[in-house]
Amino acid sequence: MHIAQRGRERKPGPSRGVGLVVLGVLCGVTPAVASTATLPSTAPTVEVATPVPAPRVAVLDVPRLLQDSRAGQSVRQQLEQHRARLQTETEAEETTLRKMDKNLQALKGKAPPATYAEREQALRDRVADVERKVQTRRRALDRAATEAMDQLRRAVLDTSAHVARERQANIVLIKQQVLWSDPAMDITDTVLKRLDTALPHVAVPLSLSGDSDKP
Repeated sequence: MHIAQRGRERKPGPSRGVGLVVLGVLCGVTPAVASTATLPSTAPTVEVATPVPAPRVAVLDVPRLLQDSRAGQSVRQQLEQHRARLQTETEAEETTLRKMDKNLQALKGKAPPATYAEREQALRDRVADVERKVQTRRRALDRAATEAMDQLRRAVLDTSAHVARERQANIVLIKQQVLWSDPAMDITDTVLKRLDTALPHVAVPLSLSGDSDKP
């Protein structure tokens, strides 16, 4: 009896560590970490916002740059020449139409009806052709002016951006939209000098002869 009792005492029983491993497996914890019997907690991810830099403002007189720059002056001069040429050609064509109309009126009641109708239709066709040419030339002139000024505005933007970065400014405001500013913030003079050097002239090519203009 004594020997049997000692044998029973030596019989190994389930250890506490094994029980924790089984519990960990049932709970979804790997055996390597089951001895801790603690599930890892998931903390919410917090995005760190990029800090906004402190504003450093510069002021720019854009209308003055478009008006006083060498490129702006060249654009205006070319447009004035084109408009004068357009006006001269239009007036010459109107004079021709008035002469044709005067001659047509002189034929009324004198020329055969078929001849008068033919001359009248020719005058109408000529009037329609002149009106079409005038409209085509005006559209071409408007398009040329827009393209030239767009080129100048892009140059103003690029030049002012370079000057602003040199001044370590991160905001450029249009002067006409600012109630008041320190004169030291105005970068117009510097931009104007740079602009005149980089872009002294903007071409405004335009053909106002006949049907060669694009519609």
